Amino acid sequence: MPLDPWSLPDDEFMQLVWAAYKRAAAGGGGGLQCAGINVIEQLGRELGDTATYPDVRARVARTLSQLALRGFIAPGPNALDNVGLASTKETLALDPVEVTYGWPREANLVQKFPEVRELDEVLAAYFFLAARCFEARTVDDAALFFIGAAAERMLDVVAERIGHLIDRKRWLPLKSTEKVETLARILEEAGTAQSKPDLRGDAEVVRTIGHAMRVARNDAGHPREKPPTFSRSMVAARICEFPDYAKRLLAAAENTK
Repeated sequence: MPLDPWSLPDDEFMQLVWAAYKRAAAGGGGGLQCAGINVIEQLGRELGDTATYPDVRARVARTLSQLALRGFIAPGPNALDNVGLASTKETLALDPVEVTYGWPREANLVQKFPEVRELDEVLAAYFFLAARCFEARTVDDAALFFIGAAAERMLDVVAERIGHLIDRKRWLPLKSTEKVETLARILEEAGTAQSKPDLRGDAEVVRTIGHAMRVARNDAGHPREKPPTFSRSMVAARICEFPDYAKRLLAAAENTK
């Protein structure tokens, strides 16, 4: 255990919290309903009173939220704060390092994100390359790069679907950042002209994706003196949010007709 466990990087801190949760849950009905678990109290018994400090409690709460989002824990019927959390026998059997995968290591990605294959063949190819690089654990930078490629392909797919609003000859030579602003502007103008405010919100989604794409392609793909480092939580978030963004923008393209 490090001298200052609270200064651990996010992934290692998540492993620390998960390990404490597992120990606290050991006597909680086999993990099917671990009522009464308090991770702060467990960490306090193991690491001292610093576990109760407000900044530590806040970080533990954020980490528990991440574990809940990833499906490792869930609020029980009497959940208050982090008390009454529930877990399955299968997830409690996982070692601490397993939780930083973002989803269980044995997850079938085709089953987890089946809708991606229906959106576009090229987009899906890049997306699943990203997901499998992430699962390999040692190539997060490659995962982020491929998500950037999938996002860039998504812009082209949306442009194809709104051919009635866009000049393809002018679109093709545009740089990625120019495509983002062009597509966002077209959706905003369509929303105003057709009295469809949802399209203006979709324009902001385009800009959000454009920002993520720039981070992915520039930080992961451009050589530099000191290679960048990425949080696995951030890479997992980029992968998990991508299918919903893609479906929303393709629906927006249909909404312009």
